Amino acid sequence: MKITLVMLLVAVILIAGCVEEGEKLPPPGPVIQPNDTGLYQPPSGTPDIKIISPKEGDTIQLSAVGIRVNVTNFRLADIANNRANKQNEGHIHYLLDGMEKKTPLTIVSFIDVPFGDHVLRVELVNNDHSLLSPRIYDTVRFSTAR
Repeated sequence: MKITLVMLLVAVILIAGCVEEGEKLPPPGPVIQPNDTGLYQPPSGTPDIKIISPKEGDTIQLSAVGIRVNVTNFRLADIANNRANKQNEGHIHYLLDGMEKKTPLTIVSFIDVPFGDHVLRVELVNNDHSLLSPRIYDTVRFSTAR
């Protein structure tokens, strides 16, 4: 018992010695700097969306399908609070065999997906749900099985 307490005390002292006094950790997440005017500036570049998971041709052994996408050069905005369209800002429409989800989230799931072949389409849309021009989307085909 004494050996365990001594070892624990030594571990705490070693860990405490690894951090310099006054050392500050970076803030969580990116630091957003306001522009000179304080007005919204849209992301630059051409928006894009890519399906990370599932991959083309995957077979998922469940009736619940987790979907993950990567979005670039596009600000994902809360649907309830952002109705006015802004350049390169909006949300995602997920379409799976007639089922649809509209959200700014890059990770979603569909439950009770029938076993068989499926087509998943994800598309970036404006705040008012209108389509971008040109349209920005990605599609994969996958299957679910028991």
